[in-house]
Amino acid sequence: MSNILQAEWKCKIDGICGMFHAKVNKDTKCLVVGGSLNYEAEVRKARRMKIPIVREDYLIDGLARKKRLPFDMYKVEMIGEASSMVTI
Repeated sequence: MSNILQAEWKCKIDGICGMFHAKVNKDTKCLVVGGSLNYEAEVRKARRMKIPIVREDYLIDGLARKKRLPFDMYKVEMIGEASSMVTI
C-alpha cells in the first residue's frame, strides 16, 4: 500500500475513534487487505493469531455507516485475493 493511501486510511480510521496499526499486533482487531497479496508475512501472522482478514470493502462500508460491522461478510478466504493492507 502506498504511504499516501495508508495515511488516508489512518486519518479516516482515527477520525471515528478506531486504531490504525502499520503491523499486526496483539491489539489488532482485523487485517484489511485489497488487490493482490504482497504482505504474506502479515497475513500469516494474522492467521496464526486468529485475527480476521477482511477485504477493503469492510472499511468503506463501516466508514459510510459510521459503525463497526461484522467481519463475516467481508472475510478473505483465499490467499492471493489481496495486495495492500491496513490493520485496525
